[in-house]
Amino acid sequence: MVRFKRKWNSGFTLIELLIVIAVIAILVAILVPNFRSMRMEAKESKARGDLKNLQTAVIIYINRNGKFPASAANTPSLNVLLNEPKEYRSINDIPADPFDPNKAKYGFLTEGTDGTNGDISSDAYYIIFSVGRDEGADITQSDLDGISGSDSVLTAAATDDDVYVT
Repeated sequence: MVRFKRKWNSGFTLIELLIVIAVIAILVAILVPNFRSMRMEAKESKARGDLKNLQTAVIIYINRNGKFPASAANTPSLNVLLNEPKEYRSINDIPADPFDPNKAKYGFLTEGTDGTNGDISSDAYYIIFSVGRDEGADITQSDLDGISGSDSVLTAAATDDDVYVT
């Protein structure tokens, strides 16, 4: 009697490989949206932290100078914070907005100055903002109407998703 030895090749069958690929594809489809939302939450957290630091720097500037930070053209400007003497400076750099695709700086608007040299009137307030998740639709002067100037209000309601501090 002649016996034929069947030679088994070691390795995986095509069906086993297809099953593994399908399982990996399902896991990727489940995990990718979670990673994207975690990136957005990290950007928002960074923006909130940056805005709180900028708010502190603006408050220190206002307490020292009695007016909002403004450029020579009397327009609101956070860059003025960097012109303070080093011993009084509370911030060394204006961070870039993590939501802005062009890595622009955070926005800064004021309301309630007397118009001549930036002196603050009794109903004045400021807003420092990030463009938010939509990466556009900046807060404009018209968005300031109706926002009270309370200290350290952090919300994302001005233009639906913008992050700002007043």
